[in-house]
Amino acid sequence: MSQSPAPSSARIIGDHYQRLGASYDDYLHYSDDFVRSLTSEMIRSLDLQEDNVLVDLGGGTGMYAADILAQVPLSHPVILVEPFAEMLANVPADLPIECVAKDALAFSAEARRYDKVLMKEAVHHVADRPTLFANLHGRLGPGGRFLLVHVPPELDYPLFEAALARSRT
Repeated sequence: MSQSPAPSSARIIGDHYQRLGASYDDYLHYSDDFVRSLTSEMIRSLDLQEDNVLVDLGGGTGMYAADILAQVPLSHPVILVEPFAEMLANVPADLPIECVAKDALAFSAEARRYDKVLMKEAVHHVADRPTLFANLHGRLGPGGRFLLVHVPPELDYPLFEAALARSRT
């Protein structure tokens, strides 16, 4: 009896986000205060100005883009790049957000210019990071900034010890 080949990691990830799309914010929007604390720091780190063109790379449902827009009235729509239509379907339609259904690497190769790029919790999905970073660098305008936000693989925090122990088995 022959076995079916193991599904590719890209397919597993795709299936995961397609299933999760409708309920993503339910799992990851811990509280308005939590989101605001993160976005306030993102705005500061990006030195985000009203006339900037902001890209939210791997922006999912637009949770962070929406809160950034609540704090900084950008004169250009946020460009939210997300490869999964199920995630983009939950981006608030009443906000100035341009949804781009592409993966980060494909988007970074497009001949666009932007001022600021936010990539939160998405870089681990990109296999060719050197090309991604080179592409983004080449598309950022003078004084442009790229903010990469990513949780370290291990946290030195007692609350997570049991979870870390389980993940290692």
